[in-house]
Amino acid sequence: MFRPIYYLGCKTAFSAPIVDAINRVDPSGGHVCDLFSGTGAIGVALAASRHVTTVDVQEYSRVLCSAQLNPPGISLKTAQEHAEHAASSPLLRQLRECVAPLVSFEESAIDSSFDGNTADLVALVESPPLVIDGAEIANKRLAQARSAARAALVKAGLWSSADATVSSYFGGTYFSYKQSAELDAILSYSHASNSGIKDTLLAAALSTASSLVNTVGKQFAQPIRPREKSGRIKNNLGNAVNRDRSLDAEQIYLDWMRRYSELPVARHRHEAIKMGFAEALKTRGADFSVVYADPPYTRDHYSRFYHVLETMCLRDAPVISQVTRNSYSGPSRGAYRADRHLLAY
Repeated sequence: MFRPIYYLGCKTAFSAPIVDAINRVDPSGGHVCDLFSGTGAIGVALAASRHVTTVDVQEYSRVLCSAQLNPPGISLKTAQEHAEHAASSPLLRQLRECVAPLVSFEESAIDSSFDGNTADLVALVESPPLVIDGAEIANKRLAQARSAARAALVKAGLWSSADATVSSYFGGTYFSYKQSAELDAILSYSHASNSGIKDTLLAAALSTASSLVNTVGKQFAQPIRPREKSGRIKNNLGNAVNRDRSLDAEQIYLDWMRRYSELPVARHRHEAIKMGFAEALKTRGADFSVVYADPPYTRDHYSRFYHVLETMCLRDAPVISQVTRNSYSGPSRGAYRADRHLLAY
């Protein structure tokens, strides 16, 4: 249930009983509000027969719901053209050159792990994000690769730039550095596009990230841990890392653009709003015939599951949360946003 954005308008098995219950509560088929909309599965299922407003406090949710509820009706050819433009951008060439030392180290580390030499791969997976300047890296080759990549980003004017958000914050942790550069280029192209297509391009980028992510359970809450609790290196670490990091980001983005282009044009003009639930009920409550509310079950439930998607939407150089545990004190392994949303109970 935690996997984002694999619904794309389908009335999924788990949403059908909810839709039936809402129809019993309001048989008139009136305006419905999905109050904690998340990835939009319920709102999209309801949109087949009702005017829908989705509400969520996070931007990634607004983007996904907007793209699914109000498809712009682009052709497959147009979808392919957008994907090709993103893949051929000058920015992508720049980013690839900048992160080339880290790409080389990562590919070498994975290859070596298949021969039983896992030291480099463990160092890579356990290293903090590139954005953590001055981090102590014991592996000298990795330290040199990070330093070279950072210097190249500075020289190119991309250090601390929104155009390198994924590479700086999530490369090596959630995605390969090659994939991170490709995601950055896709995001930059998407954000620069006209408003009529922007949410669809961004949603396809988020869906691509969800397909690529190399973590426990294919979500963004728990990066891969290379060691057992005893400290022993896990068996088949190289396979676990290579499984996702060998995926082709550009091809997957093209596939997601195709899938978004196939969504039928909506019968109603739906809304996807970024807003807190209390404000939404206060300011818009009178507009709704029925409200569906499925909030997080605890104050931090889901708060880590979508933080990467949120940062990809905002591209806002967030502060990474700090943790203190046992003998470790420093940035969180998952590079969680310090301001990630925690529901107040």
